[in-house]
Amino acid sequence: MALSGALSNAILSINGQLITDHNRAELSITTDRIETRNRMANGTLRVNHIANKMRIATSWDMVPSSDIKTVDGNRGAEYLRALYDQLCGQPVTVIITSKSLGSSGTQKAISTITSRSSSLRTAQCISHGFVIGDIISITGFTGTYAPLNEVVVVRTTSSDTFTYESYVEYPDLYVSGLSPVAKKLIESNSVTKRMVFATFETSVVKRSSGGFDLVNMSVELEEV
Repeated sequence: MALSGALSNAILSINGQLITDHNRAELSITTDRIETRNRMANGTLRVNHIANKMRIATSWDMVPSSDIKTVDGNRGAEYLRALYDQLCGQPVTVIITSKSLGSSGTQKAISTITSRSSSLRTAQCISHGFVIGDIISITGFTGTYAPLNEVVVVRTTSSDTFTYESYVEYPDLYVSGLSPVAKKLIESNSVTKRMVFATFETSVVKRSSGGFDLVNMSVELEEV
């Protein structure tokens, strides 16, 4: 899948760990074109294109320094700092997954969510407009069957219900346990690159007595 521009609704994974969305800015994706350009004697421009390489950048405001304190429980400043300090230019595996709110692109209200099995759940949602294979974001619920914030794959639909299973953003580790539908979605809705850290910066904004600080941080990675 081709990704470019600025993505505000994308999931970032580095070395198999989801990176937090806690106060994260949009994900900027640009392409570095590796090429040589020369003017011939007659003035014609000759371009020798070698490769296109991806560059991504994003930032976070007021994110907890401790990974376990992020709002979604995903990795944050501690994890990124450790990677940056320890790898010293060695490549990491970066997966960017584009997610949507369904085929209509709008949020739909869900009235109830119930358990159907250990992995497949049913949501009551009038005129939801979702189709099989949509990747959607479910927010605002708590409990065993409906975590506060979850990205899922739609498995079956009817006029007022749909069933879904959790969407796994790191297929190399978990793809063997997914359905064929989910496998296809992961392959077509994500891009995997080997990248190195170009920059990583943090600054403490607010000290806390709870064993963590609130920090601003930014990261930029470039494809090897």
